[in-house]
Amino acid sequence: MKITVVALESPFPPIHGGRVDIWRRIQVLSELGVSIQLIYWAKSKLSLENEQKLAKVVDTSHMLKLNGTSLFSLIKKISFFFRYPLEISSRMVYGQALKELKAAVKSFAPDVVMIDHLHGCMAGRQLSRFLQVPLILRSHNIEHLYCKNLYNSAQGHRKLIRLLSLNGLEKVEKDTLKECSAFYDISVDDLEYWRSLGFKNGRFLPPTINLSEMRLAEDKSAPKNIQDEDFDVVFLGNLNTENNVAGLIWFLTEVAPKLKIKEPDVKILISGSNPVKKIVELCASLDYVTLKANPESAADIYRSGRVLINPMAVGGGVSIKAIDMLSAARPIVTLPKGVGGLPEQSKSLFYIAEDAESFAEKILFCLHEQLNNVADYHLLDDLFGVEQIKSFIKDIEEHVLTAQAV
Repeated sequence: MKITVVALESPFPPIHGGRVDIWRRIQVLSELGVSIQLIYWAKSKLSLENEQKLAKVVDTSHMLKLNGTSLFSLIKKISFFFRYPLEISSRMVYGQALKELKAAVKSFAPDVVMIDHLHGCMAGRQLSRFLQVPLILRSHNIEHLYCKNLYNSAQGHRKLIRLLSLNGLEKVEKDTLKECSAFYDISVDDLEYWRSLGFKNGRFLPPTINLSEMRLAEDKSAPKNIQDEDFDVVFLGNLNTENNVAGLIWFLTEVAPKLKIKEPDVKILISGSNPVKKIVELCASLDYVTLKANPESAADIYRSGRVLINPMAVGGGVSIKAIDMLSAARPIVTLPKGVGGLPEQSKSLFYIAEDAESFAEKILFCLHEQLNNVADYHLLDDLFGVEQIKSFIKDIEEHVLTAQAV
């Protein structure tokens, strides 16, 4: 089996949820003998070290420049801008770049083209038609609804950017789903939404969990600097998107003070990429809160906490951080949105709070009970392990055979 994966960006290094989902899946696909060609967009080339690590998983890769600099490129982008959403228009491929891309993909001769995240959909559709091979999509969100939520949460100039992201998005998303032989949704809830609109070609494909991290987290003989729990409460996630920022502001202003009253020595860690000014200022104003920007290891951050939290009230798809936290073998307190889209069997592994009062109470319960290893390894393997990817491969093979028979 040979798959050309059209991803919105390089999945390596896997520094946020979208990349993590793509990276873990292609790792397992490669381990199972699938040959992978990766197409992705970037402003500049990966470092040599990252290119080498990527090359260990994919057979070949092809980078597309995210921002062109010529006058012709600018004119083309402006013409796309009026017809397509911002993130999609910036990834349109044309001219010499399209010729080179088609040649590279034709040489690889994939059995199927897979769009991994809607933003690369136009290139994926072009390649599928050119090669006359099945087209599939990995859906990370109901994009037009997710972008509406981000627009509603945005402030200042970010609101205009989010508005541009909505330009024609619903039509592009639905047209892409119709063109696909199948789409594989990250969320059971999102899949049900599409089915209610008459889309019958959807399947559920959960994120892939890193069970090796869970085994390390459970290993009491691990080196002390990894096993130490330096903080009582830990949050990890990007610190700049509207939904994450809103959730953290709520936690730091509504929940953290309640914890401080009941647990005067409480220590909280907020960690993640590119924190906005508001988060920096808010963390600095609370002497029991530590901010660590752009950490090198997500696993080490998770293992530094006794209780992990997800205070996001708005979002779409599935929270990849929820899956990562499960692999950290720590108790997890979350709002209901944090477990949205996950299989029902997995929700019992979380402490789900409804408001600030119950969020604080559940954190205190986990701290006082000193709960450890709350996730069942075998259940996680069944729900998010390699068997799910094996079923995914089998399903793709059926689509390829059907296409060949036509």
